[in-house]
Amino acid sequence: MAKRSRRTERQETGTLRLVTETKLLSPELATIDGLGVDAFVIGLNEDERPLRGASALLDWRLCGRLSALMKEGNIDGKRGERILTPSHSGLNATRIFVFGFGPKNQILEDAQATFSGIVQTLQEAKVATCAIDLPWPGRPLLGLVDEHLKKPLGDALLGVFEPEADY
Repeated sequence: MAKRSRRTERQETGTLRLVTETKLLSPELATIDGLGVDAFVIGLNEDERPLRGASALLDWRLCGRLSALMKEGNIDGKRGERILTPSHSGLNATRIFVFGFGPKNQILEDAQATFSGIVQTLQEAKVATCAIDLPWPGRPLLGLVDEHLKKPLGDALLGVFEPEADY
């Protein structure tokens, strides 16, 4: 279920302490079904399959359409990729955006530019509300979310799905 109150997530990543004021959403079907957003945003790496976390649940709600698009080569997760697909039915959202972050071992390279592209695309598409699922491993990106996503998107960003543990 969605975490109702705004919370601060603190974690240790080496010597870097990450703090986010952006609402963290539970990656569960109940949360996805209850959000009612204009768009879901999925971050994808080019070398991480199958989908994980909230992205996997969104794909399940879409009867595997995202997986089929990846298998067909229409979505590959390469850095700079931007894909828009309608959600049709199965979700409380009208659109699904997929953004490529490149290889997972280079997740922080150009992350700010990728976030800037996400913001620009969502603003140009006049997205009223959205929820974002970061690519795996997403925890290193949490420290950039407030400045590069929440600040420019404001109330349009309802939250970011809590990344699963990096293992």
